[in-house]
Amino acid sequence: MIGTKISRCEIADNLEKRWGIKLPSQYLVLKLNHQKTSHNFLLGILFSLTFISSINPQLVELPFENFFLDEGMPTVTNFILQDRIGYLWFATNSGLYKYDGYNFNSYKHDLDDTTSLIDNTLTTLYEDSGGAL
Repeated sequence: MIGTKISRCEIADNLEKRWGIKLPSQYLVLKLNHQKTSHNFLLGILFSLTFISSINPQLVELPFENFFLDEGMPTVTNFILQDRIGYLWFATNSGLYKYDGYNFNSYKHDLDDTTSLIDNTLTTLYEDSGGAL
């Protein structure tokens, strides 16, 4: 029968011609079966990862919390950062605000305090590798 299917003997002959490797027929059958099984296994994993979200779609409600001005929320927020501890920091036109999950704490420029903010108008925030803002 003439066809394009390559037999196991042809593969063994090809290995022997190219690399000088002579495989026993039992090893060749095991190797080919292992390669085919591994190939099918990897294709199965790829298929399941591709379609896993459509197999069992679940609607997840994300927890949102509303902040109001009377609770201390700044009126104009330019930037929000969550630090490594989990605090939310708000850079605003009226100072820096920290939200700990319960309350807002404000940090503003104070003329009498040299360690306070230089200016109340903040446009961005950054946390360095040491955790300092």
